[in-house]
Amino acid sequence: MYKSRQIKKLLAIFLNIIVATFITNAQTFVQVEELDISMAQQTYGAPTKNKSVIGESLSIAGEKFSNGIGVHSESILKIKINNGNRFTAKIGVNDRTVDYTLSTVKSTPLTDGKRVFYNVTNTHKQFIGIGGEDGTVDSGSVVFKLLHNGKEIYNSGVMYQGDKAKDVDIQVKGGLLEMIVEDAGDGVSGDHAVWVDPKIEYFEIAPTVAEPDYQGEKVLQSEEISLKLLKLVDNLPEIKMPLEQPSYDWLINNDNVKAGVFKTESGKDIVLTNGLIARVFRVTPNLATVDFVNQMTGESLLRAVSNEGSLTIDGKRYSIGGLSKQPEYGYTLMKWIDDLTIAP
Repeated sequence: MYKSRQIKKLLAIFLNIIVATFITNAQTFVQVEELDISMAQQTYGAPTKNKSVIGESLSIAGEKFSNGIGVHSESILKIKINNGNRFTAKIGVNDRTVDYTLSTVKSTPLTDGKRVFYNVTNTHKQFIGIGGEDGTVDSGSVVFKLLHNGKEIYNSGVMYQGDKAKDVDIQVKGGLLEMIVEDAGDGVSGDHAVWVDPKIEYFEIAPTVAEPDYQGEKVLQSEEISLKLLKLVDNLPEIKMPLEQPSYDWLINNDNVKAGVFKTESGKDIVLTNGLIARVFRVTPNLATVDFVNQMTGESLLRAVSNEGSLTIDGKRYSIGGLSKQPEYGYTLMKWIDDLTIAP
């Protein structure tokens, strides 16, 4: 009997060793720079494999690296984690050795008054930065963020060029991971950020890069709140959209200018108007301002639906209200609104 128990115990230990060995061997890593990083959204330049965004070797505060992704704020890379469970990397602002006085350095003006710099030779044109307030490329400062299913799980705080690299080691399981680099509030000039050796540990099914407009699992207000809001909206008088331009001059006939609250034909919008300007809110499936109209001219004053504002506290930016992840921010199509998500 004693020997039988001992044999069973030894067999259990042996099986545990086999299982642990199998799991250890099955766990593997994917190097994020080896994925299709071209699908990242980035305001300036393009995400660059194993180089800074301006084509220089990876280097943070004098420390050299061989693997990574060079980006420029603002930058978002979305990754479907699949069976991933851990993200690791080092982060920082890349050192810069570019001589902007060289004869090969050319600049082009942008519509916002900034200048974009390139190093141009007979065979190559390399993006090398965005000019700051004084026309030169500044020392960069950025904030690195990681969002998991829309929730912030890491914030680096403000990092400046010359700061030592920070280590990132985050447990993530499934869903959507967003690797974000933001301007730290002092302009984007010099924001040449680096994700050094970014890895995702996974089991069996490897992570993949998601399309820029991929939203992940949509977050909606509760059905109870939606029903209450729709019932209230239904009691309002209806106004025709788009809003008509008045046939009178309000400075002369201001008695005609009346304030009111209305619903639209869809039954999901409310319109606050004083006859001169109107604000349109979509109330369900999520609440946000979706238009702001000058009724005197018929001009829509909003290009996109986004947060209502932002606060930066200790280098961490907080979005206030609104919706996020509109596919295109140059204009708004109302058919997009229901598919936008609540800002974290």
